[in-house]
Amino acid sequence: MNGGVGQTFIAAAGPAIPSNDVVLLTQPWVDLGLVTEDDFRRFVERVAEQAAAAGLRLVVRPHPGERTSPIDGFPLLSNDAPAEVQPEIRGARLVIGETTTALLNLAAIFGVPGVRLAGPGAVARLSRDQRELLDTYLGTPVQTGALQSFMHRAQRWHEES
Repeated sequence: MNGGVGQTFIAAAGPAIPSNDVVLLTQPWVDLGLVTEDDFRRFVERVAEQAAAAGLRLVVRPHPGERTSPIDGFPLLSNDAPAEVQPEIRGARLVIGETTTALLNLAAIFGVPGVRLAGPGAVARLSRDQRELLDTYLGTPVQTGALQSFMHRAQRWHEES
């Protein structure tokens, strides 16, 4: 992913701030009526449990169009700037999310380790082109229960670099 969009993000981004965080980029599934607040909260809790079991902390970066009530109580990152230019996100051990352009851009432009989840928004339909682009840069979606192995890999990759 080179060219205009990538160059714009690179020019706007400052240095990454390394951390032991796993950043979850959420989508406004509750606000769109696709998922209940309880189901979404349970999903985020499962992700937080996986992070804690891997010795990492979950931080949530809400979508700019999302109310935060379903994720109240979790550490949140500001959504005032695009996720791609936020130093805390680019320095995280691992960035995870569902079908999100920010996750795609972070992986394709900055090489940030990312995992695409098969979460509550799996009901959202993707075109073939969208699916192929996401699969190319992020792989196929993984179930929440499999996240811990990706988190451990991200830990080892960070220690080796």
